[in-house]
Amino acid sequence: MNTQYLLPLGLVICCNLGYHLFSKSLPCNTNPFIGWSATYGMAFLGSLTLFAITRSTVYSNQKVNISIYNLLLGVVIIGVEGGYILMYRAG
Repeated sequence: MNTQYLLPLGLVICCNLGYHLFSKSLPCNTNPFIGWSATYGMAFLGSLTLFAITRSTVYSNQKVNISIYNLLLGVVIIGVEGGYILMYRAG
């Protein structure tokens, strides 16, 4: 196996571990929707920053590549996040 495979795999494993540790540590008295707003706000800013660093074309040329599946993935992720958080809160 080469690093082109191992680096993304390591990133997924480390981030998945952090995801579950942080999800379990969320305060129970916080409304999940305000928490998700903060979470996805940070993800939005981080994604924009990484786009600015790695882009080879301007945003206006790239936005045409966004498909309906990108938007549907955003909706599905809310369900995944909500399910995990509600499971952790239920014990």
